[in-house]
Amino acid sequence: MGTDGTITTTDGIVALRAEAYRAPAIGDIIRISVSSSGAAVAEGRYAAAGDDWTALPPASGFTAASGYQAPQYRRTGDEVRLRGSFTKGSTLVYGDVFATLPAGARPPADTDILLVCSQGANGATYGACRGIVRAATGAIEYRGPAVSTLVGLPPMTIWTT
Repeated sequence: MGTDGTITTTDGIVALRAEAYRAPAIGDIIRISVSSSGAAVAEGRYAAAGDDWTALPPASGFTAASGYQAPQYRRTGDEVRLRGSFTKGSTLVYGDVFATLPAGARPPADTDILLVCSQGANGATYGACRGIVRAATGAIEYRGPAVSTLVGLPPMTIWTT
């Protein structure tokens, strides 16, 4: 996807992006036509890349929480949806990275997010805690408080633009 409003197909066709095709994504299935001037035009998508939920692997030291929604993400256009829960064998601490989003599913700037975490003795209750998604690396970090061994991504949306 060029910054000049063009896209390049896998077979090398450079096409102008039609106004209606606002959020192209790598992997989109699109329609290419030829304008009256002979230029190739990408009219829009037939199917978006990433429409299926994809596993979000736990970082080292974490596992997917048994009995909870599996950690996953789904990209549609410039929206990335997140869900799922993770556990750590010891108490989470500020800065723990529990998952990493791949390139193409990351926000353009560091993004604060709201997480769900267990609190109290042996996770007797649940509450809100803070997280952040790092733009440069895709790292999803736990930001506190340090009273939890379970952290969850409540269904949420972040954007790539």
